[in-house]
Amino acid sequence: MSTDKTNAKLARLREQIAAKKRDLADLDYVKVPREEAARSLDASIEMYAARGSLSAASFAEGRGLSGYTDSISAFNLLCWIAPDLVRKRFSDELDRLYEGAVAMDAHAVDQKRATLERELFELEVAEERLIVQAEEAGQRINRRGDADPRAVLEA
Repeated sequence: MSTDKTNAKLARLREQIAAKKRDLADLDYVKVPREEAARSLDASIEMYAARGSLSAASFAEGRGLSGYTDSISAFNLLCWIAPDLVRKRFSDELDRLYEGAVAMDAHAVDQKRATLERELFELEVAEERLIVQAEEAGQRINRRGDADPRAVLEA
């Protein structure tokens, strides 16, 4: 294979490798399904509301809010006093976040990651085989610094 053809083929492989790596990195930002986010929101509101609840007994005993102010945040109180308002505000924000977003459950993300990793490995093996083939023909090609050592050994 001529040097020009080898270089062109290598450039295509490296573009494909870079694209696969971007696809893998993008999986770190895939959102959970909207329903799962809503369940998480509800559980969080309940948890914070429980931390923010006050007892009227402290007022009846003449203590007022003493003892509470250091341990209860405004958000805790808001979740306790107006959970529907908090839920509505966050639900509206979730709706905006999910417009056109890719959402996958954890199992689907794991499957997609495994597929992309396999495809990336196959591309890297093909790249290394091309490099070895070129070296055998007397052409020197530098390996990528982030080449998978397993692919180098596989070729």
